[in-house]
Amino acid sequence: MRIIPKFNFDIVTYSKEISVIEDLMYNSKNSKKETNEILYEKYPELNNLKFNMNDILNEKQVHIQLESNLKKDFFNNMLSIMKVLKRYEAEWEKIRQEVLIQLSIDMDIEWEQDIISVIVGSVPMCPRWLDTYTFYVPTYLENFNEIALHECCHFIFVHKCKNIFNGINESYFEYPRIHWILSEVLIDVILNNFRYTRFVKKEIKAYDYFYDLQGKNIVEEINKIYYIGNSMKEKIVNCMEYIIKNNIKSLI
Repeated sequence: MRIIPKFNFDIVTYSKEISVIEDLMYNSKNSKKETNEILYEKYPELNNLKFNMNDILNEKQVHIQLESNLKKDFFNNMLSIMKVLKRYEAEWEKIRQEVLIQLSIDMDIEWEQDIISVIVGSVPMCPRWLDTYTFYVPTYLENFNEIALHECCHFIFVHKCKNIFNGINESYFEYPRIHWILSEVLIDVILNNFRYTRFVKKEIKAYDYFYDLQGKNIVEEINKIYYIGNSMKEKIVNCMEYIIKNNIKSLI
């Protein structure tokens, strides 16, 4: 019997919201300056702290400062978060079955997970937890379905790669490893197709820098290789070989 994952939407807990902020602080792909700007714009309370990314405060002290300074903002937003959660849920349910079946066909593998979890909060970022099929979204998204498609493509790509390559785990898909690079580039290669774009009414793109990575259009090159391959396994293996041979990781 074919598995079509259902979605479980939850409002973020306060402790989880703090951990997401800390993840943005310490593990973001953005520069420290960009990260500070994102945080200060969303949380002006942090401007009043002796807070920066240069370890003037250690992680424990930062955790205490975040918990004490952001509580009012968090609980004031609970009702608005719940309202947005219901809208996201209704929008996604209209297309869920069709797009998840199509992803299964395109990846040539059945879904293994019957539940995908979505956490809705206020932090301006969209982290994912591959091991639990969970992702986080903020309330300001204009097009939740685009983000959900993006995350589902990652989830099933990881599942497919585990089926192809023995001994790999979720850590192989963390920035800036080669599996992460291919996973992010395939967002355009697979999803930027009418089969999916008709649901979001726009193009679905990879990160901007993949279109001009020190003069290389990685998306264009991967796209050529992808459509030459016959099986999905061949496509993925050939794309991986291109990334390794051209040392793309060193350009990130």
